[in-house]
Amino acid sequence: MAANFQYRVKIVRDCLYVVFTGKAGISDIKHSYQNLFEMADRHKITKVFKDCRELELACGSLELLQLMKQLKQDLQRFKIARLVSMQGHRQMLIQQIAANKKLDMENFYCKKQAELWLH
Repeated sequence: MAANFQYRVKIVRDCLYVVFTGKAGISDIKHSYQNLFEMADRHKITKVFKDCRELELACGSLELLQLMKQLKQDLQRFKIARLVSMQGHRQMLIQQIAANKKLDMENFYCKKQAELWLH
């Protein structure tokens, strides 16, 4: 059984670095995004580095699509690099939705490439 969902956030220069671990349902994902948006706004940050390598998405594709539609207006304000361990179905879906909605969000396997893309 996967560990409970949690995330750690630190600010490095002009970027939020977030490490996600455990099994996350759609409400976990939504609340984490809302918290990240608030923190980024408080610190006037527009770049987000998300380490999702130890995150298990426990939600359906339709739920992800609906959530990204709900959050689109906020997501458009940020440049988001997602570090993933493998390009699974849901990771590819998130990338495809981001492209279709013209969001500045990319998946990466290499931390260095993700950081270079952000800056």
